[in-house]
Parts: sequence; structure tokens; C-alpha cells
Amino acid sequence: MADAYDMLGIGRRRMRLIYPRLVGGLVLLLTPVLQRGALTWPSDTVWMVFTGLWLTTGCLLVSGRAARLAEVALMLLTTALILGPGQHLHSALSLLLWISVVLVITHDRPTERALLIRVLVTSVYVFAVLTKLNPSFLAGEQIRGIISDRDHLEPFVEIVSSPVSVVVAWLTLGAEAWLAVGLWFRRTVVPTVVLGAALHLALIAVANNGTIWDVAFVGVLNLGLVASYLAFFEPVRQAEMATLRTPSRC
Repeated sequence: MADAYDMLGIGRRRMRLIYPRLVGGLVLLLTPVLQRGALTWPSDTVWMVFTGLWLTTGCLLVSGRAARLAEVALMLLTTALILGPGQHLHSALSLLLWISVVLVITHDRPTERALLIRVLVTSVYVFAVLTKLNPSFLAGEQIRGIISDRDHLEPFVEIVSSPVSVVVAWLTLGAEAWLAVGLWFRRTVVPTVVLGAALHLALIAVANNGTIWDVAFVGVLNLGLVASYLAFFEPVRQAEMATLRTPSRC
């Protein structure tokens, strides 16, 4: 009987072919964050050179050309950005950095790549849950603060002033806790992916402040995790790889 892995048509070394292209899309999506007036660059020349290298790296990853070079370039560029003008962008950039490190060290080993990306995604959700285990978040205060601070969410300010904010806080906590677990099991991975995609789309809509810069930043942070769900449809053991090479029969 064909299961979700077969029906989705993935799980056959797609981490080596598709995933880097998705990462390249994230690199290009982040480009508005690099605009001259948004970050403090040493000079116009440094900004132009860095942006050119960034765009080139993203295009190479998307096209699949010179993949190894592009993966190394992404690791170096992201590191330079974190240590330089993008220090305050550590959340999204750190995710890209760790993804690039995994890409570099597992270039020809798709099963190991899948396993490391799984661990990375799980670690992000575990950390997210732990940081939310504080009285302010559990009481809905942080939810109310975010809503009241965003102009495009003004219609919802009155709603979250009620106990609704507490419910939203606990639902978010529960969803992230489940994402750390449910993605690992074949029976639950598909509905968990749907849950995760819905959660991250909601976070993009809520967390951004309406500017293209912020949409790009928040988008990369959230879509980076959604793109990484692909690893949970990829075998992480050679035995599983051999099984997937054999066509399933109903």
C-alpha cells in the first residue's frame, strides 16, 4: 500500500536536488533586507560587492549550478553578515547559517543531510517552546503586545484584550511542541506539515510590521522551517533508501 511518502513523490534523494534550490529562494527573498539604508555598511562599495555576491549565490543555488561553490559561499556570506552589519538579524541569519553548514558538510550524503536538517528543525521548535515558558507569554501579554504594535492588526486589538490572547498563546505553544515531535513519525508527518505551514503563514502575517524589509526578514525565518520539512520525507538510513528504490505495491 502506497503511503504519504510515495504519494508525495519525494524521498528519493530530493534533499540533494530540491532542498538547495529552496534555500536559494530564501536567499533571494532576504535580499531586500540588505538594502543600503537598512543596514550600516562600511561603504557603498562593500554594500555593492556583498549584495552582488549574495544575489549570485542565490541564483546559483536556485539553478543548481556550481552547487558546492554556492553552498560554501552562502556559509561565508551569512557568517560575514552576522558578524558585520546584520548582527541584529541573528534569528533568520542563524537559521540560514546552520542550513548552509549542513549543506556544505553533507554535499554528497543526502541521508545525513536529511537527518541533520531534521535535528535542526526540531531544535528550533524545542528552543521556541522553552523561550515561551514564561509568565508573560503564558498570560497572553506578549500576544497582546504584538497585536497592538502592528497597524495592520488594529481590528484585532479589542479581541485579544479578552482571554482570547491566553488561548492563542497556549495554542501556539502546543503547536510548536507538537511540531518538535509529530514531524518524526510517518503516520503524523503529513498533518503535522499542514499544521506547521499554517502556523508559519499566520506568523508571517502577524509578526511583520508592513514593510517589505520586515516581510522579507520574517518570511525567511518562517519559510526556512517550512522548506526544511522536506527532510522529514527523506530517508535517513541506507536501509530506508533501498526500500524507497523498490516501487511500492498496493
